[in-house]
Amino acid sequence: MQSAESGLLILSPLQRRVLKIKRILSYSRDTKVSHKVVLAYFRKHYWLIANGFCPYCHNHYRNFGVLANHIMRSHTLEVAEEYFKLREKIKERGRK
Repeated sequence: MQSAESGLLILSPLQRRVLKIKRILSYSRDTKVSHKVVLAYFRKHYWLIANGFCPYCHNHYRNFGVLANHIMRSHTLEVAEEYFKLREKIKERGRK
């Protein structure tokens, strides 16, 4: 959607967050900042997962079911186990 008066793009809060994360990730690639430094910024994947990003290849998915399927099919078993542990922690924090 575009605003008729200003010509600026009107984005939902989720779309703004996605763009912000993509900008940070592309900055790390462009400046060759260590992958570990970038992940430390995202507090050990919490922020990425909570916003629908795969913490390993940085693709964005619209919901956690699609993200979980991607991780199960595209990454190793250890990666999938780590993802589900982190996902449980995120769910527990949401319940409090």
